[in-house]
Amino acid sequence: MSSPIWTPDALSSEAAKLDSKYWLDGKYWRMVEAQHRVSTLKIVDTLDEQALLEDLIEETKPQIPLECRHLHYLLATPFRYGSVYPHGSRFRRAGRTKGVYYAAET
Repeated sequence: MSSPIWTPDALSSEAAKLDSKYWLDGKYWRMVEAQHRVSTLKIVDTLDEQALLEDLIEETKPQIPLECRHLHYLLATPFRYGSVYPHGSRFRRAGRTKGVYYAAET
């Protein structure tokens, strides 16, 4: 099993070039914790059982919106969840909003 911690070399190999009218041209990164490796492996006996469990969990999640399905799953995932934000923030208005992808230009 690989480590859930990414090194700079591992990160550079995961950089993705996005080509869409909805995005700026350039490289985008999404840093995530590999929770599926750390959490579900603790409650099963084999990697096959873990894969089955992960598939079952995936089936319970909301669908990724059509306009995001061409994206890598790590980039599309934030958009599958809508939440209610009672007060809003500098990133989201108050109320139910679509998922937000936070990014910074380098």
